[in-house]
Amino acid sequence: KAWRFSKGGKFIINPKGTIVYEDYDETRHLVDDLIQQFDPLRSLYRAWDLGYDKPACVGFQIDKFNRMLILFSLLGNRIQLNNFIDMVQGHIEGIIDVPVLSVHEILPHDANRTYDVSPNSAADIFRHKRLDSMDVIYVNAEKSILAANKLFSLQRNGKPAVMMDSQYANLL
Repeated sequence: KAWRFSKGGKFIINPKGTIVYEDYDETRHLVDDLIQQFDPLRSLYRAWDLGYDKPACVGFQIDKFNRMLILFSLLGNRIQLNNFIDMVQGHIEGIIDVPVLSVHEILPHDANRTYDVSPNSAADIFRHKRLDSMDVIYVNAEKSILAANKLFSLQRNGKPAVMMDSQYANLL
């Protein structure tokens, strides 16, 4: 990234390199207040990136037209997994007005790993919190980027196959 000091005292990023998600278009994929379309009869999926320094969670639903509605994303900062899970749960309670009846966790492949500092894996921590509807998956970065680009290019029932709440777009 190249930085330059602009008139008015602001730093501006001049990105360099290849665009990763070439089919992403802000005008089509961002939706204001997408969280209001939350359907309590459909599962809320939460995809997690674990770690102490910068854990992350992205919540989404699949609607009746098989579109992915990305409702929220959260990024932690130097926080234990137990506390980050509680933070995500509290955030969901604050933005969704109806009961969340079904939640499915998507954890990265290292969620089953244990370390010398703790006898419990991340998957064990989720089970201990009774969040045991989960899949632990391996994600290949290149294949994921290709799959995301394909989804960004698709339309389903006149709307993009992927839509995200504009409030969380910068973090995503």
